[in-house]
Amino acid sequence: MPDLSVHAVQWCSQHGHPVLALRTYDGRAFIVAMTTDDAIAFATTPQSSDASRAPRRLHRLIEALTAALSAKLSAVHLHVGSDDVLRASLQIDGPQGEIMLPAHFADGVALASRNQLPLRITDHDLARVPLMRLSEAEAEAP
Repeated sequence: MPDLSVHAVQWCSQHGHPVLALRTYDGRAFIVAMTTDDAIAFATTPQSSDASRAPRRLHRLIEALTAALSAKLSAVHLHVGSDDVLRASLQIDGPQGEIMLPAHFADGVALASRNQLPLRITDHDLARVPLMRLSEAEAEAP
């Protein structure tokens, strides 16, 4: 099962929304369209305007809940649904064993990125996304 990493979260000026670039170990990448709220999940500090709003992404709740239950998030698995929508499953190891918890893809990728966890996708699902080859400079970037 190939591991992925977050290559970039950036604004797509052509389409007017944020995008997430996920890269493979062999220097390929694929782009996923995101909402602004999805992209905010990757911010290191929350926006001051968010203080009065309920959270729209659940990654902080999941981090707090796993800690409170003496559980550990050990990996995030991405998969492409039958509707061609990217989804995540959170692999959680707890006192009663391992569970897989379905999650929104942005929460899953944010959790993997924030907690330096393995981010995985099956070869079958990786074959279902449009991959592009990164340039040499992009492939060398962290």
